[in-house]
Amino acid sequence: MVNNADLVISYAESWGLWEVLFLKKPIIIVNLFNYEIEKMPFVKEGVAFELKNLSEFKKILTKIKEKEILNSTIQNMITKYIFKFDNKASERSAIAIKELIRNFKEKQYT
Repeated sequence: MVNNADLVISYAESWGLWEVLFLKKPIIIVNLFNYEIEKMPFVKEGVAFELKNLSEFKKILTKIKEKEILNSTIQNMITKYIFKFDNKASERSAIAIKELIRNFKEKQYT
């Protein structure tokens, strides 16, 4: 369904917005409760538009049409919060766990 959308409008940030981001679809987050930008990482990182007033909607649509959000901005967000989206997270986790165990054993016996 998201794949067929031209844009996604949400009233909150959730894991579902990551899928939207991976598909490089524009995101508008309606800030109904006047949250601080610090509590809205998608807006803070510049990969989503914040809509506080309905009067801003047309202006945001114009920005979306002009492709104001760059692919590099989206990639930076993914790298910062997820690291890589390459289906190797389990492998990296296993390596990190083995390293932690090895370090723990070395410290335990020294």
